[in-house]
Amino acid sequence: MVALIALPIACKDIDGSEKLSPLHPTNQDANAGTWRPILLTNYATQLPVPTPAAITSTAYLAELDVIKKAQGNLSDSQRKSIA
Repeated sequence: MVALIALPIACKDIDGSEKLSPLHPTNQDANAGTWRPILLTNYATQLPVPTPAAITSTAYLAELDVIKKAQGNLSDSQRKSIA
């Protein structure tokens, strides 16, 4: 029910007028039909994700500072596009 109410609001800027050109791959993979899916049985051991740095660490604070500086340099049109 909520989705039916939110959909018209979320899609208000989509009008279908954007013209997209077709993609042209650099090469055709002749063996694409023979690909086999990779099934993970235990994602924790097969696809390990490192523990994030503490929010008080110098690495985290330096990365946060880079983001803040980049956000401070946004143009008005860029700010408007993400608002």
